[in-house]
Amino acid sequence: MSKQAYDTILPEAQAVPDDQLKTPYMPVGTFIQEAEDLYAWANEDKTKLTAGGLPESVFPQLQTRTDACRFSQSLWMTNMKKRELGEAQWAEKAPGAFREIAFKKKVVFPDIYRLTLRSAF
Repeated sequence: MSKQAYDTILPEAQAVPDDQLKTPYMPVGTFIQEAEDLYAWANEDKTKLTAGGLPESVFPQLQTRTDACRFSQSLWMTNMKKRELGEAQWAEKAPGAFREIAFKKKVVFPDIYRLTLRSAF
């Protein structure tokens, strides 16, 4: 359901102009939980809320948007973990790769590679 909700909401979300984007004021996980709580409470009072003028279309939209937000957060977290893993692998392997390249290229830039190796390691 979440992927379907995400695909449904994505064009609308992408159409929001950059100057109207807002930074979340709470962690997204907390926001999603509060939105789901609101949905549950609103469903209990649906008759009173619609009688008071709240359009009935708001209820399924809230659920769809919450599902889409949850899926989007999962995608973001997955990408962050991949980036962190890539950065850790780079930090682990880069010094050795740099030394290997530097030693192979020492004929071309002998003074620069010596200074770089001395200061980097």
